[in-house]
Amino acid sequence: MSHDIMQHDTAVYTLKPAWHGLGIVLDYVPTMAQLREASGITWEPREAAIMDAETGRPIATHKMIKHGTLGHQLGIVGEGYGIVPNATLFQVAEDMGLRGETAFSMENGQSVVITARDEGTDTIAEGDTVSHYLLVTTSHDGTGAVVIKPTTVRVVCANTLRVAMGAKGDGLSIRHTRTAEARVKSATDALTKAREGYRNMVDTFRTMASRHIKPSSARDFLYALLPDDAKESDRVRKTRDATRATIAQLFVQDPKNNMPSIAGTPWSLLNAVTQHVDHGATRYVRGSTDREQAESRFRMRWDGSGNTLKSRAYDLLTSGGSQLVYQDEGPIIPDGLGPESPGSILAGVLAKVGR
Repeated sequence: MSHDIMQHDTAVYTLKPAWHGLGIVLDYVPTMAQLREASGITWEPREAAIMDAETGRPIATHKMIKHGTLGHQLGIVGEGYGIVPNATLFQVAEDMGLRGETAFSMENGQSVVITARDEGTDTIAEGDTVSHYLLVTTSHDGTGAVVIKPTTVRVVCANTLRVAMGAKGDGLSIRHTRTAEARVKSATDALTKAREGYRNMVDTFRTMASRHIKPSSARDFLYALLPDDAKESDRVRKTRDATRATIAQLFVQDPKNNMPSIAGTPWSLLNAVTQHVDHGATRYVRGSTDREQAESRFRMRWDGSGNTLKSRAYDLLTSGGSQLVYQDEGPIIPDGLGPESPGSILAGVLAKVGR
């Protein structure tokens, strides 16, 4: 993937810069209208006819979507395609009483991404909280639907935890048909119900943070998450084994995942996965410049292999939780038992990798 943030794209973030350093930063929490104005996404996509070169007449089966202000082509779509205005995307969050967090376009306006913040936070365990956000995104080139999903961010390390919402299917995905704009405008009730789903999700997170799993069970989880495949190439095998080892290392050694309240729990293990995807999975990030790599990482987090890995981890640790073996008390790595010790989950994984 290359050049996702291009010459005519803009971005805005609230209170602090994004990890990739792109865009401008507001020193206040804006309304959604203020966020839109600051983001520069005040333009709208518009339709244009495609003319037949031989007859000089419009082609009936397809049309062009253009940038309403700059005039360049965003995509070629079918006759039944319905535009959802950028203003409508911002209005969804406004109608829910949310405030602005981030907004940016990609690929010269082909895609628009908005996140809005909810005032709520929930404590999962002592020292570990999650904040609530709403993701609103679409493409104007015919390649993607309007997606509106609640998500959470783990405050202690800014890991994105869309995994539960993705796994449970909460949120909306609306295809760009002629009725798409009306459906997006009427989405508030459905999204309010999805926000109520936070309660179940938070209860699940708290349960995950309340039990300690045995080293052998944590190791089995890693091999279920990233299973061996006899048909894979040497390169793929080494990449998979290195990923398994990195997640194990984050689980065992990272201070954020080893706070006394959560060390050795499924919650800590899930966050080791999300931390790897969000901050450490550089081998999967494409692009030769900071801008290209930043957008490649975003795609991986939300729609690509990274989000798939998060969702699979959540499924294995929750719906597949009955397969986990728990121990009565204490973290799985006792004090003084380092990562190279034979009883360590990390040592077991690294031994498999050959490190």
